[in-house]
This record gives sequence, C-alpha cells and structure tokens, in this order.
Amino acid sequence: MLGIEDWKGSERVERFKDQVEVVDRLLRQSVSSYNGKFYKLNEATMNPPTIQKPRPPLTIAAMGNSMLRIAAQYADTWNSFGSEDWRAPKEQIFENTKNRIKLLEKFCKEIRRNPESIHRSLLFYSRHGRTILDSKEIFRSTIKKYKEIGINEFIVYYPFFDSKQIQNIKVIANEIIPELR
Repeated sequence: MLGIEDWKGSERVERFKDQVEVVDRLLRQSVSSYNGKFYKLNEATMNPPTIQKPRPPLTIAAMGNSMLRIAAQYADTWNSFGSEDWRAPKEQIFENTKNRIKLLEKFCKEIRRNPESIHRSLLFYSRHGRTILDSKEIFRSTIKKYKEIGINEFIVYYPFFDSKQIQNIKVIANEIIPELR
C-alpha cells in the first residue's frame, strides 16, 4: 500500500538486528559509526546525549529463535505475548512462554550474559489474556503461575467495555497486586 517492498520474515529480522545495533550504539556513544548489512552511519552525533548510562533501557518483543537471540544480546526487558494465535488455549500460551524463556536463557549463556539481567514481560493479549480479569482468583493464580517460570512484569489491557471486569480491575489493583509484589 505504501510502495515499500514487503520483506521476507528473515530479512525483517536481519534489518531489525541492524536497527537495534544502531540504536544501542547511538544511545551509548556521543559519536557513532556503523557498517551493517542494511544501515550505515558515519560519525553520527547523538546530541543531546542520553542522561541514563550506559543508555536508556531497551525492551525487545521476541517470540522466534532469531528475535530471541537479538533480545538475549541487547534487551533490558524481553516481552512476549505467548502465541501468534489469539485463540490459543491458555495451556499452550503458558507452554510457549516457558519454552521461550528456556531459549532466551540458552542464548544468554551462549554469549556469556547472565539471563537474570533481563526482565521478562508478558502481554496478556489473546482470548486467555482477556479472561485474566474475570475474577480475583483467576488473576492471582495466573500471575503466580507465570511468576514461577520467571515472568516479572505483566501487561493487561484495560477492559473498556466489560463492566464486570472494570469492577474487578479496581479490586485487583487495590488488593491482589500489592499481595503479589
């Protein structure tokens, strides 16, 4: 629609890796050069420089092996949403997440990075994600289950249209979240 070539998945991942390397370099250094496969910098200046050192934290969403490798190398926070299929059952989403954590940890070890240095974030996106606010008990048990496998940040969409969930989110925010911290 935009007249831009629709790259194959593998090329999108390669371009993304170049982009992350460029961003990482620009945020760490006042002057950066880069000669990647797709992008090139020649003494690019970052002005004003970043306040956070060595750079502001990067969150990288990753689900496939190649993207998980990039996250292992550059992410301060890794994010997933469990399944490409929004209709996937909650057991499948949990297993997918567990397997991705194992892969992320494996890739970290390969590059000698402490896997615990990466925060792990999960977006409750699917049909299962929309049910997490159905009750205090569902929310509590779901979060506990994911915390046990290493997820330490949770993103839940605000239930704009479900009045029962809107009532539940207030109780969850005031009672359950403080209990789970």
